[in-house]
Amino acid sequence: MLLKALVGWVRLLLVDGPSEQAVLVWGLIDQHPVMTAQLRQVHLQPLMSLVDVSAYPNEFALGKHFDLNALVDQILKDELSNLA
Repeated sequence: MLLKALVGWVRLLLVDGPSEQAVLVWGLIDQHPVMTAQLRQVHLQPLMSLVDVSAYPNEFALGKHFDLNALVDQILKDELSNLA
C-alpha cells in the first residue's frame, strides 16, 4: 500500500517534468524488496512514458539505498512545513 502511495507521489513530482527527486523515489520503489511484478507493471510502467530513467542512472541507483520510512517521514515534514 505504501509503495502505491509513493507511486502517486512520483506522478505528482513528474507533473512539472522529469526531476532527480522523482527518479530517486522511483528507484526506491522499483528496487524495494516488496515490489512485485504486478505492482511494477500496473503502477510503474505507465510512468515510463513520462520520464527516461536512463537519463538519471545515478539517482535511480541511489534510490535503492534510501530508507522507505525515513523518506515518507521527510516528505510529510516537507509538506507540513509548506502548509505553515
